[in-house]
Amino acid sequence: MSNLPPTILKDGEVQEQQQATHIEAFSDVYAVEKAIESDRRPEAQGKDQAELPEGYFYSPSFIGSYCAIGVAFSCGTGGFALVAPILSEISRDVGAYGSSNVNWVGIVYSLAQAVILMLVGRLSDIFGRRWFFIVGSSIGLIGSIVGATATSLGQLIAGETLIGIAAGFQCSFFWVVAEIVPMKRRFIANAGLFLWTIPTNTLGPKIAATIQNNTSMKWRGCFYYLIAMNALSVLLWFLFYHPPTFNLLHRTKGPKQLIMGFDFVGFFLFSAGMILLLVGLNWGGSLYPWVSGYVLGTLLSGFATLVACVIYELRTSIEEPYLPLELFKNIKYTSCVIWCSIEAMTFYAFGLIWPKAVPILYPNLDQASSATISGLVTMSFALGQMSGPFFANWLPAKKLVIIGSFIGTGLLAAVAANPLNMSLTVGLLVTGNLIIGMADGIGLPMTTFPIKTQERLGTAGGLSGCIRLAGTSIAVAMYSTILSNRLNQTIPAVIETAALSTGISESAVPELITVLNDGRPLGNITVEGLTTSAIALIEQAYRMGNARAYSTVFLSTLGFGGVALILSFFIGGVDESDGEYVAAVIQNTNEMVVDPEKGHI
Repeated sequence: MSNLPPTILKDGEVQEQQQATHIEAFSDVYAVEKAIESDRRPEAQGKDQAELPEGYFYSPSFIGSYCAIGVAFSCGTGGFALVAPILSEISRDVGAYGSSNVNWVGIVYSLAQAVILMLVGRLSDIFGRRWFFIVGSSIGLIGSIVGATATSLGQLIAGETLIGIAAGFQCSFFWVVAEIVPMKRRFIANAGLFLWTIPTNTLGPKIAATIQNNTSMKWRGCFYYLIAMNALSVLLWFLFYHPPTFNLLHRTKGPKQLIMGFDFVGFFLFSAGMILLLVGLNWGGSLYPWVSGYVLGTLLSGFATLVACVIYELRTSIEEPYLPLELFKNIKYTSCVIWCSIEAMTFYAFGLIWPKAVPILYPNLDQASSATISGLVTMSFALGQMSGPFFANWLPAKKLVIIGSFIGTGLLAAVAANPLNMSLTVGLLVTGNLIIGMADGIGLPMTTFPIKTQERLGTAGGLSGCIRLAGTSIAVAMYSTILSNRLNQTIPAVIETAALSTGISESAVPELITVLNDGRPLGNITVEGLTTSAIALIEQAYRMGNARAYSTVFLSTLGFGGVALILSFFIGGVDESDGEYVAAVIQNTNEMVVDPEKGHI
């Protein structure tokens, strides 16, 4: 707009300038009115990047806070990822080898995390985040000490319960960092956080095995590592993380008023429903058959409780419901949350099933090579999560998600073609999971884009993480069930055909299947007609039967991938008009002088 006085402008230009001035004045008044209406003080409200203090992104407070989030995220992922690969060795050492109760080590971790993810998001929106995350990592520190000193299965489960509670705080990384950086930089900020998880997630199984097999500490060394990292996390949170305090978040409301207005009924119904649902999903097919009363009763009770929660929230008059259903009216948020959950489910089809398949499909591999190939799924997916957001920082994020969903889904479904071809299968697995991981790394921070206010960012992020965790539990149950059912069909069929062709009687087939499923050599049993050539033929048939069953599991991901592809068209990309928006400013930098010219990253 020209700076010439209106008297020497044309009539149209004068009118345009006056209209622009009116709009600008209206916007200023609107902003002031919104600030007055908000219970938050100006320091606690979001700001554009140009309004930030000079040197904000290079200050010790910001860098220390970012490192606190990364270290905590590493602890949250490592809390079970370092334990799961060597759980059998741990259970043997604490005198619980072979006990079905060992499954509770993983169950309590998932349950605690699912409940806390939503709770910490909701409560920290209300009361401020600082002490929640200090306490969260402190609980992780205590849980790691309990795990390191465990001498019984009960102590180990108690330790993992505390670690799971801490993970609910620590795996909230994507929305915690989202509020301290501009919206358009959330991709690269998340990418950096994934780098912290390389020792605990990407290389977790390898590191856990190395500690177990090559140190005098054995498996306890994994917990010692978590003790050190959680202690560092607590220190970083305490020294550097200073988001808006309670007094900045509330000018007129006191703690008592907010506590009395908290939706305790909604919290109870939602948490109870999630616990029952996840317990049923984890019990089914492992501790109890899917048709057992324990599993069906728990699943149905959980579903009914969640339905009751929704009905209650629809009818309640509470100002801030625990489960804000209006979030789901935002098609961009809902699509992105479900899309992220499905991508995680697709990954679990391979992350869970593939390590079981490798030693069966490729029995000639040595132990080290088998372990490496088994871990390629997790490593390639994690590498994609790290690298994808870097591309989204400069290229259109939504288009990258759509393209990644399309190509990744196709490649992973193609794994079903011939699992016995190791080179082809591994190539498709690595490439497909890399691309899906890239899309997932881009999509995860995008769940926060539709949430423009800090008042709901934690709630929306916690709900997103909770839904994602529930989706992975469903995936574990579904894929395990598909595999089990198919193996019960394919293995007897191929073994019987191979055995009868070599002259072995049909009555010997069940024994052959039992021996093969147990991993014992067929040469150690006595069966009439079981010659060396017959053994080779039966073992090849066994691999073929397994390959057919695993193919079904891999092919089943195509349906979910198709749904994810459709949803990817409805998610929201970066709105450039909000690209400079920072939802919450680290308060220790407020004493610095604001310089709009230098306030940018």
